[in-house]
Amino acid sequence: MLQYLKYAGIVCAVSIVANYTVAWIGALHYVQRPIVGGTYDSRGWRYDIKTNRVGTVVYATPAFVVPPGSTDNSESAPHWSVLQRSPTSAEGAAGRWQWEEAYGWPFRSVMSSHVMTKELPNSYVWTSRHAVIVPTRRDNRRALNVPVALPLKPIVIGLAVNTLVYAPVVLMLIFVAGKSQQFARGLRGRCTKCGYPIMTDIGRCSECGHDADSS
Repeated sequence: MLQYLKYAGIVCAVSIVANYTVAWIGALHYVQRPIVGGTYDSRGWRYDIKTNRVGTVVYATPAFVVPPGSTDNSESAPHWSVLQRSPTSAEGAAGRWQWEEAYGWPFRSVMSSHVMTKELPNSYVWTSRHAVIVPTRRDNRRALNVPVALPLKPIVIGLAVNTLVYAPVVLMLIFVAGKSQQFARGLRGRCTKCGYPIMTDIGRCSECGHDADSS
């Protein structure tokens, strides 16, 4: 029983590492798809969403003037986003951009939050949460060099579902790796169970007692 729990723990740990690996690869490549949206809410914020197979970015910028007929459409935000659920008014937020980045496949599983504030004509202050910042990338939308943020905050639902998706693949890889190791040990005349040299006169491993014929 303990052995099965051990293997289950290993599979879960490797699957979670796979989640972060896929998410970070997506973050390094960024989301360059055209923006979808351009929607407004009653507080004066404009929201834009960029998405591709691996990542989604939600932008919030102060618009101040809400076009006639626009309604508060916070329901259109991804379930992991808090930007469109924030009660903050756009008033007094001139020169401030907020965005959230989430990455993962097939579901978004890891996210980070960011704020950029313009203090001088050519001076910006970046604040990031739940992220590891690495060298900059080019944001063609704003013609700025922006930090590359590797997200750290797990999105529980996405992480759990992705782990279930990755688990069978991880199990298969562990099984294949184990069988390959046993085969290589057998070719070298070693016990397939512990790797100790097998005594030819007794036909079994003198270390663990494993029968060579059952390898």
